[in-house]
Parts: sequence; structure tokens; C-alpha cells
Amino acid sequence: MKKKILSSVALVATLVLSLVSCTDEYKYDGVGAADAEDVAGVYFPASNKSSLDLEVTDPLTTTFKVARLNTNGALTVPLTVEVNDDNVFQIPASATFADGEAEATVEMPFPNAEIGKTYNFTITVPREYINSYKQVNGSPIYSGSAIRLKWESLGQGYWVDGTLSVFGVAKYPFIISNIEKAELGNEVRYRFVSPFAQPATGREQGTNAFDGLPLNGFTYVAGTNMIVSVKKKAATFLKGDLGCVESQYGALSVGNGESAGSYNENGGFIKFASGTYTLDLANYGTLDPAESIYIFLSKEKYNAYMTTHPNAW
Repeated sequence: MKKKILSSVALVATLVLSLVSCTDEYKYDGVGAADAEDVAGVYFPASNKSSLDLEVTDPLTTTFKVARLNTNGALTVPLTVEVNDDNVFQIPASATFADGEAEATVEMPFPNAEIGKTYNFTITVPREYINSYKQVNGSPIYSGSAIRLKWESLGQGYWVDGTLSVFGVAKYPFIISNIEKAELGNEVRYRFVSPFAQPATGREQGTNAFDGLPLNGFTYVAGTNMIVSVKKKAATFLKGDLGCVESQYGALSVGNGESAGSYNENGGFIKFASGTYTLDLANYGTLDPAESIYIFLSKEKYNAYMTTHPNAW
């Protein structure tokens, strides 16, 4: 079993920021001759969302924050639009701060966004409003995207687990109560509540699949959604939170390894073989499980597989 331990708290912080930051990288000059005191020091906070995955019923608008270091006086800051796919985003020309206000909220509607299409945007702050000598948790460049997803229910599926092999647990099937599918041109996404997001109460007659996690020492985050993306039969986890927290190791999640998983169209399943995914333990590090994960997209396909592979697990 390969074990990769994160070497420092600083590294963890850097990794977390890179995953959630909505801003592009910006080079600061560091400590030096200070900018004029009246420079506003405007930037987009890292807390702004960079990716909006919307249901078709969600409002076609979002908001983002603009912040400044120097809060003296009222201020109107121009916003420069660098990228706006199909001009779908109605991006205001400026952001306005009241006297003493450190953050301003800007609304950005996109009423004409079509279903299943990704729209990108990039907004910048003019150079004269930036303080290059002070590091901030953000950037004067804000890039992001939005997509509207229409989900179709596929019914019950199954998760055959390989992640728990790191704890010495044998491979078992688990019920996925409902799998949803969204088509996005050359990409298909599958969404389902993690089978580990609740404790087991029993096993399904016929398949012997668990209806939850049958282990002690865990707490659960009910309703935790997982999302898998399939492009040209290559599969990756977009959301891999397993919805469970182990008392010692913390929250469990799956990530993508050095290569992608695979989609078997005829078999009706997605497979993440050992080496194509990782198990991430919040309080410990990243592990490479020795067993594969199978995600069967229907009960029919699962039963058909078990008919031809009766001793698979």
C-alpha cells in the first residue's frame, strides 16, 4: 500500500487554497517601496466561487465580492471584462464601496444561459487600484464558469467498494438509492448520494448489498452527493466526498489517481481500478487502495454482471 503523507501544515493550506480559490495567480512584488497611501488595494477574495453547477430551476444570477485594503472614503472601481462567453454574463461596469466599507457585493445575472453549456468569464481590476506590495487572500483577477444541468433519474444502482481495503475490509456491494444523469455534449455526469453517508441497517435480499456503512467509529453527513464525469469513456471524480467521518482519520473522500477510471457501456458500469483513484483521509493523508471501485448504473446491469461473475466479490 502506497502512503503519501502531507509534509506540512503550510503545504495543506496551499493545496486547499488552490482547490477553492476563484482567482487566478497574481505575482506580488513583496515588501518594498510602499504604494501611495491613497491606493485602494482592490482585489477579488478567494472565497468567491469559481464554478457554478446549477439546477435548471435555480435562479440565473450569482454574486461575487470585491474587497479593498484602504477603506477611507467612498470609492467606485471599474471592472474590466476580459472573457465573457457569448456575452451571457451581465457584468456591471464597476463596484462601489461606501466610506469605511471593506467589501462590496456585485450581482452578475446570466438570464440567457442555455442548459448543458459551460460559460466562462474573467474580470480584472485596473492596475492603478492594485497594491502590489501587500499580499492578500485573493487576486485582482477573477475567473470562473457557470453551467446549467438537467438531471434525469436512472433509478437504483450499486457501488462495489475498494476504498475500505486500506482498513482491511473485504470488497462489498452497497446500494445506491438513485443515480441521476446529465448530458453535456461530449461529457456525461452521474450524481448520487454516497452509499457511505448513512449507517447500515441491513442488506438487500437477493444482492446482499448493504444499505449503508456497516462499520463502527464513524459519523455521517446525510445526503452527501458524489459526481462522476465521463468523457470518451474516461471517468473522473468531480465530487468525491464519501459523507462519513472516521473518529481517528477524519473525513473520507476519493480523488483521482495518476490515470482516469473507465466507463464500460455494454456492462453499464464505471470502474476505478487500483491506481486510478485515491482515498483521502483528512487527518492522515492520501492512500492508494489495492482494490477497485465499481459503480453500476442500474440494478439490471448489476444482476447481469453477477450472473456471469458469481464470485467477483
